[in-house]
Amino acid sequence: MSERKPYPSDLSDARWALIEPTLTAWRKAVDDADKNFFAAVQKGTITASAFAAAVGGTMGGSWKLFKYLKQGKDMTAPGTFLPTFINNRMAGAAPGSLLSKIPPGMVNAITGSDEAAMFGGYMRNGTFFMPSAAEANLVKVAQNGGLANAAKAAGWIRGAGVVGGVAATAYGVANLATYDADMIKANPSKFATDLSGTAFSASMTALTVAPNPVTAGLAIGTGVVYAGCLIRDNHEAIGDGIEKAGDWIGDKASDIGDGIAGGAKKLGSALNPFD
Repeated sequence: MSERKPYPSDLSDARWALIEPTLTAWRKAVDDADKNFFAAVQKGTITASAFAAAVGGTMGGSWKLFKYLKQGKDMTAPGTFLPTFINNRMAGAAPGSLLSKIPPGMVNAITGSDEAAMFGGYMRNGTFFMPSAAEANLVKVAQNGGLANAAKAAGWIRGAGVVGGVAATAYGVANLATYDADMIKANPSKFATDLSGTAFSASMTALTVAPNPVTAGLAIGTGVVYAGCLIRDNHEAIGDGIEKAGDWIGDKASDIGDGIAGGAKKLGSALNPFD
């Protein structure tokens, strides 16, 4: 098969050598702008998520403690609002309704078993208190009924919170173990953030396992400290992220437009056989 005959408008190697540096530089500039922007967004997102968790945990613990002290309501573990809601709806389901057809064992596996939670009962004000699955101290349930009943009382939703909290705390402790005196002196705010974050994870895990005024108070205290450390440690990054986002939005179109215009001009000149 014979080769195609070249056309006068074909781009020669010499003309491509003139265009290629401009196109390559423009492409690199656009890629670098994207990387810087998304790196700032990613760090800002992680910081915002941690801050939201700290604030949410603090507010949730404060509300639980307020209801306990002022209204005498029993404290529940974090993340048990949905299981409690489901259990209440299931208990009041009319015979023959869609909810009544759901196997009770499946619901208990997800939301926690009130029957297993009875192993966490204790004397309170002269009467024997029987906690619900959301209120049960899993440590007491395990002591009186074994680990299997503790797992049943927790259910999948609360159990996932416990496992996640233990993993986050273990990771935080391992991270703190990498610090030495020089590292702490070089970046004390970073160390304070990691330390308070680990303490917050541990206190939230304790509140999830054993909801009571003490663990709620610890969650509130460590949450406030962690949120403050996050702001102090990341205030420059937060400001830079906002500034970079604004610059990226404002300059992106201009950079691309200038690059296209310059590249098109040189491309047109190179493609012009009469130039």
